[in-house]
Amino acid sequence: MQTHEHPNSDADLLDYLHQTRPWRTRTHFHGYTWTGPSALPRHPETPRHPGDDGFTTCPAPPAVIGDWLLKEPGLIADNCPTATQAATWMTEVWLKHQALALCPDWVDVNRRVHIATGTLRARLDARWEDYLHDGRFLHIAAVACPQRILPHPCPLERAEDAGPGAVPGGHRPALRVGGAVTIPWYPPPWTVG
Repeated sequence: MQTHEHPNSDADLLDYLHQTRPWRTRTHFHGYTWTGPSALPRHPETPRHPGDDGFTTCPAPPAVIGDWLLKEPGLIADNCPTATQAATWMTEVWLKHQALALCPDWVDVNRRVHIATGTLRARLDARWEDYLHDGRFLHIAAVACPQRILPHPCPLERAEDAGPGAVPGGHRPALRVGGAVTIPWYPPPWTVG
């Protein structure tokens, strides 16, 4: 088993985290998608604000897009390291639902991608929403993490900080995020003996 020394400075710690846990030090993006009854997000009993009961587990979109980061990590549909990849992911989700949209050509797909990429490169959130023919509502969001404005922790960091009990079994459990990404949990290097 490898032993690491305690970092001598903040710069050493940031360098270590940058190499081993890039989601803690680099801007990245979490993708969220929701399709459901069009009235649900506006229903007064839908928990849309962080203080509302059931907010963290409610799959419906929050009132403030950045508040997605406060919800359970299992609601993450995808994780993207760059703005371009996040905009590509949004496009893939949109194209799967485009045939069901009430106004599929209201905004050109290329224009959507261009605007979303620019917005995400500025470390801001991007979202696309559309009503579907069957009465449902489609919400696609890519949320910048860390946030420029909201002081929300990264959901992957919160899950990692849950420690070995996050997933039963093994000394280094893995966390399934959105059914697509596995993030291993590792203790800080200076605590490994």
